[in-house]
Amino acid sequence: MSLLIEKVYSDLVASDGTVCVIYLASMNLGRLSHRYAGVQLFLPDGRRLCERTTATTDAWLCRPSREEIEIQLELDSGLLALRYRVEIGDWQPPGEPPRKGLDWSVLMARGTGTLTWRDGSRKLEGSGYVDRVRLDTAPRLLGIRQLDWGRIHLSQSTIVYTDLEFRDRSRWTWSACWPHGDGSPVVQPHLPNADLRLDAVRDLHCGPAMHAAPDPSLTERLVSRLLVGPAYDQRRLSRATSGEALAPATGWAVHETVRRTPV
Repeated sequence: MSLLIEKVYSDLVASDGTVCVIYLASMNLGRLSHRYAGVQLFLPDGRRLCERTTATTDAWLCRPSREEIEIQLELDSGLLALRYRVEIGDWQPPGEPPRKGLDWSVLMARGTGTLTWRDGSRKLEGSGYVDRVRLDTAPRLLGIRQLDWGRIHLSQSTIVYTDLEFRDRSRWTWSACWPHGDGSPVVQPHLPNADLRLDAVRDLHCGPAMHAAPDPSLTERLVSRLLVGPAYDQRRLSRATSGEALAPATGWAVHETVRRTPV
């Protein structure tokens, strides 16, 4: 039976450390089809607002131009609109994908975004990031032991990295760094340089990986358990500091570790 899973992750981090994360996902399994979209807002005082849409469309994300990305969700509390002005665009890691049936790509490495939500009563501005994962194989069959991922927006550069460790002890690791004013990234087959320091501000999620998504239903949790298997997720917001420049560059990092756990 054919399987196709697609997940779009997008975020926005404001100057005060408020974080918005939006998930858009679709799954096609044979003749069965399921769509999912939800938003989480993490406030600096530790509160979390969470809501999902019940609409079944998969047209939540659009590209009005090469310089724009828009996400719109119809929620019970009103229309949510997240609009990005693209500063650094798409990127695809070079070479072969980490495993047959798994594709990860960056749709927007960095952008300036504006979020409007709850009939315009809540507005957020900051820097954001968008990526996409596509799978035509159940994730639990890929042999992944641990995933480390992060996006870091510094005052003078942007860094994106991903590190996949498999149960057979092989690894697939890439990092890309875009200096401001240069559209070509420095791409390396390893994690960012050691002089990049991440100081945790707070956990955005710490627990079963499926619970990292906004309000999954019982059916969605059961399907995730079947396709993904047991996994533990820790996502953090950190202050990032790099000493590469003459003066240290600082900014925000959203980074995550997902690891398989024993059944």
